[in-house]
Amino acid sequence: MTQTDSNLTYINDAAIEAGGLVQVIVTQTDPIEFSLFLNQKQIQQDDIESLNVYIDASVNPINTWAKLSHYVTQVDGEKQIERKELFPCTIMITCMKHFIRIYCQNPGSSVGLFIQAGIHDNGTETTLRDLTAFTLMISSLLVQATIKATNGSQYSLLPI
Repeated sequence: MTQTDSNLTYINDAAIEAGGLVQVIVTQTDPIEFSLFLNQKQIQQDDIESLNVYIDASVNPINTWAKLSHYVTQVDGEKQIERKELFPCTIMITCMKHFIRIYCQNPGSSVGLFIQAGIHDNGTETTLRDLTAFTLMISSLLVQATIKATNGSQYSLLPI
């Protein structure tokens, strides 16, 4: 089913399976509290520097990347920053009663790339279409997701 709302087109019920799974559950926005799971293994919030997702569909080929920067304890007990490229994967963000899911099977391609958002008060979800850009940033200081439509309009999905 396809519907149009505020210059964006959505396709309901699109889903794919990708490589890994990243889950973020934001339980409080002031101050920010969240839990992050990488393939069902929790990474403590204090160890997370940032989670960033960037999709730019205004260029050819499409630019897609998702990076997790977090501290890892070394054998000597010291913590060192580790940066991981996450795509291909599924990233699921739940913030209070809203959610965003990003499916990216083929980094650098729009094939197998879907962004779903459950940002409606009635809990329905939609797949965002006709976008030129999507950004997501999560850290101990910031929870933000924005989209830019093909008509140039910019919308904030998070914080709610």
